[in-house]
Amino acid sequence: MLPIRVAVIANGHGLVLDHCVFYNCQNPVVFWNAQDGTSYHNAMRYCLVYEANYSGVWTTDQTGDDFEFHHNVIANSRTAWIRDNNSTHHYQIHDCILANNMKTTGNGGDNAINNDFLKMENVQLSGIVEIEKDQGRKNYLQLKEGSFGSKLQAGLFK
Repeated sequence: MLPIRVAVIANGHGLVLDHCVFYNCQNPVVFWNAQDGTSYHNAMRYCLVYEANYSGVWTTDQTGDDFEFHHNVIANSRTAWIRDNNSTHHYQIHDCILANNMKTTGNGGDNAINNDFLKMENVQLSGIVEIEKDQGRKNYLQLKEGSFGSKLQAGLFK
């Protein structure tokens, strides 16, 4: 099977991703356009992104500043967060792990950029994130119990 290119394309207002797992996707989620301009009331929370081939999350120039992002783990990916080249938006994120990625932030041209567009509170940028790869275990493709980041409760509901 080929990896999924884009699992979720959020087009419009009020799309909330809650307790999702994205494993080996190219771009798990892209928060896209909205009719009449800027999209509002979108969120990504309690999600686990592991080994994203391009980006963990991608926001465009139409993703509003009220984008809610917390209790997420993005690890072992190429870039944790890509912001569209034309975007001037800034986002508040908290209680997350963006660790062991080749780049923390980038733009649509695949260039690394500084992360000054992210106001981070309690965000860890280093550490080893472990997921359960034994298909016989009840927490398959979830954070290993008791491992780094498991207290964030990112991943599927238990």
